[in-house]
Amino acid sequence: MEETKINPEDFFSEQQLLNIKFFKENLEQYLENPLLFDKYVVIHDEKLINSFDNFQNAARYAFKNLPRGEFIIQRVYDESKIISCRRAVVYLNG
Repeated sequence: MEETKINPEDFFSEQQLLNIKFFKENLEQYLENPLLFDKYVVIHDEKLINSFDNFQNAARYAFKNLPRGEFIIQRVYDESKIISCRRAVVYLNG
C-alpha cells in the first residue's frame, strides 16, 4: 500500500502554521524551563500565551479566550526521548 503524504497546509490556517514554526524555534528553550516542561502551551500570534497541566484545560482556555483557527496547543516534551514499544497479549489455555 502506498503511503499518503500529509501536507500541513491542508489542515492549518496560515496563522497556525506561523505559530507551529514559532513553537519549533523555541522548543529547546521551553524544554529547559521547568515551569514549561511536560506542560501544554497555548500559542497565539507567535507568542506563548499560557501553559497548563493538561490538554483539556489548555483547550478550554484557548476556545474561550482566543479566535478559533488562529491558536495552537502543543505539549512541551522531547520527542527524541520517547521510547515506543509493542505490546502483545498472550492467552494461555489452562
